[in-house]
Amino acid sequence: MSDPWRLRSYDPADYEAVIALWESCALPVRPQGRDARDHLNREIAERTAFLLEAWDGGTLVGTVLGTHDGRKGWSSATSATTTVRSCT
Repeated sequence: MSDPWRLRSYDPADYEAVIALWESCALPVRPQGRDARDHLNREIAERTAFLLEAWDGGTLVGTVLGTHDGRKGWSSATSATTTVRSCT
């Protein structure tokens, strides 16, 4: 693992890496629905969602997806690869 990690906002070019990470973390991915590329990109463009990515070198190692409806907010699709998880 390189140091330090890089945190950045979602880049639509990373869509496949994000979906692959979510699937590897056994998250319920719906690529034909709420997790479709166009849907995710639209939510982020409309500012009803944000997606933070954590990178270790050229490897996506974590994400946090947040959404809101203008009144309440949710954190969902929090994921991390097994190589960076810690239970200490």
